[in-house]
Amino acid sequence: MFFMKAGFLYVEEAFSRSEAKYRRRVVLAKYVDTFASTIGFWLFGYAFSGNTSGFAVGEEQDYIFWFFRFTFASNTATIIGGTLVGQKIQLRIMSVFIYAFFMSVS
Repeated sequence: MFFMKAGFLYVEEAFSRSEAKYRRRVVLAKYVDTFASTIGFWLFGYAFSGNTSGFAVGEEQDYIFWFFRFTFASNTATIIGGTLVGQKIQLRIMSVFIYAFFMSVS
């Protein structure tokens, strides 16, 4: 599931404009997306995703469930960002960080 992010990156890069600055922007947006969704899911999202053992990750099995749920939360933000690749709208990196953070929390 986590490797779907790499697939989305390749698809978005293929549909972006052929100039190098647009392709770099897509790659940077995916890195920022992954970073923001990791921070958001680690801080708040895991507690809201049906975790019954409390707010933090405790046991070894919790780490597996955390990563599994994180991949789904992270991919939702990636899909939304991919809808704007072919458009003339270019997202700013801070706005990518903010929406990925809040998408991974909810």
